Amino acid sequence: ISEDEIVAFYDGAPQLYQLPESANIEYALISREDVAAGVEITEAELQAYYDEERGRFLQDDQRQARHLLILFEDDEAAAEETATGLLARVQAGEPFEALAQQYSMDGLTASSGGALGASTRTQLSSELGTAIFDMNAGEIRGLVKSAFGFHIIRLDDILAQGPLPLEQVRASLLTEL
Repeated sequence: ISEDEIVAFYDGAPQLYQLPESANIEYALISREDVAAGVEITEAELQAYYDEERGRFLQDDQRQARHLLILFEDDEAAAEETATGLLARVQAGEPFEALAQQYSMDGLTASSGGALGASTRTQLSSELGTAIFDMNAGEIRGLVKSAFGFHIIRLDDILAQGPLPLEQVRASLLTEL
């Protein structure tokens, strides 16, 4: 039998040399919950991991402030007069939170005593952001004029740039570990 005859026979009857497709698969089923149940992470291990990964949890400078807003509405002069009177009351020692709850026209913050929460400069309007980021903790400033009206501001705390505290990222790190 020649080589040419073998090739001709093979080419003439390819169905004789075909096998059905098949695959051999092996796998292991790993449940995250089952693995996690068997892992205990010590406080020292968590602290060490946080120290290694703290660069992932950086925050910008933030300020915790409160404000009392008097809107311009149709009479800017009247708004300024009202705001000036409220500023005098704050400076005389009346509780800022109580005055903000009663008089602030900011529907989002008035009920919480004017609390703006922790904010970066870019989260605030330019006038408000500039004023707040130029203040010292505990300082009261007013009247700050913005596109909305007149603000009286109290800076409660300065949160410096740097990594978030371990307690704020604890749950995330524990899940990773």
